[in-house]
Amino acid sequence: MKNLEELLQDSEYKNLIVNTKVMPMVKGVYLKAGQGILKYGSVLGQKEGNNVAVLLDNTMTPIGVLLEEVDTGEAGETEQEPILTQMYIRGVFNQDALIFAEGTTFEDMEMELRKIDIYIQKMYD
Repeated sequence: MKNLEELLQDSEYKNLIVNTKVMPMVKGVYLKAGQGILKYGSVLGQKEGNNVAVLLDNTMTPIGVLLEEVDTGEAGETEQEPILTQMYIRGVFNQDALIFAEGTTFEDMEMELRKIDIYIQKMYD
């Protein structure tokens, strides 16, 4: 895993973070197995009472933004252990680079994300 300074300099990741007015902060997270490949920029959520993260939909509480691409395994592989990775828990992110579950948009979740210091804006606003 790359450290934060390396990620902020890496051109692959530059379109995710819009600016550092709110300094990005990183934390470890366990992803639920069997979600396929989750790309960096995937917005993560948790259902109440569950301690593993999944791709956020509008019925969940947001917890962060995935820091790197992770293969969680094929759908239905529920016996696999959760996967430990990292997520951003604070920062200003490009709305066009964020990924939500099907049927969920940044407009649906923007106010909830603000509550956890995740802000969304257009890359060149």
